[in-house]
Amino acid sequence: MEEVFDKREAKAMIRALLEDLEWDGLPCIQLAEKDQEKLLESAVAKIIQGIPLQYITGKANFYGRFFKVDENVLIPRPETEELVYYALKKIPKNEQLNILDVGTGSGCIAITIAIERPDLTVYALEVSLEALDIAMKNVEKLGVKNMKFIHADFLHNDSWFIDLPKFDVLISNPPYICSKEKNNMSKSTLEEEPHLALFAPDKDVLAFYRMIAELMPAIMNKNSYLFMEINEFRSKETMKVFEEIAKRVKLIQDMQGKDRMLEVKVN
Repeated sequence: MEEVFDKREAKAMIRALLEDLEWDGLPCIQLAEKDQEKLLESAVAKIIQGIPLQYITGKANFYGRFFKVDENVLIPRPETEELVYYALKKIPKNEQLNILDVGTGSGCIAITIAIERPDLTVYALEVSLEALDIAMKNVEKLGVKNMKFIHADFLHNDSWFIDLPKFDVLISNPPYICSKEKNNMSKSTLEEEPHLALFAPDKDVLAFYRMIAELMPAIMNKNSYLFMEINEFRSKETMKVFEEIAKRVKLIQDMQGKDRMLEVKVN
């Protein structure tokens, strides 16, 4: 393993595997030494092949909680934790509000908000049935009660919201990468993570943001908020989608100083 990773990385991965890998419900670290070796040997072979550690262990840490993940959902990123942290600071307190997470994937955004704010009703929309299955398992695992799921194609279904209440907050980490940016991405992300959740349509890389803007009058209450993760290289373009129709559009940088989030106040 140290032939591929430096010593520090290799030790960290072995430690994570010992703690997070399971066999028949038992953590690897609790297994007999012979079984530990077999499990670790198989896992290390997968890591060397480029399979992300989180897919091997089947879990990813997000906002201090472990979420079930597999190849049908994106691995949660620290930047998305920042989006959730920012939104939670801004969402009004002591009010019964409806929250919508567009493109929920593993459910990490929606579930975190639902747990942190049990007074809210959180809706999670997803087009992939496989991803929805993972999100539902995470809801069950974490004991979340104030969540509802919507199976719909956000870009091509204009009736999914008809029987739903209007929303007070929309939060989303939608697909925002175009195929030309593949050279800037890691091999493991390109080969292992779901392209449906990564790549926007090449003909309009801002398609999800335009659809959010188009649906605003139909799905959002007055004086509501949008919180969205964005492509750092298209921040100005993305802002323009909302500037003429919103009360306020604010660009927020992440901890690395990159243009990473938009806060939109709806008229």
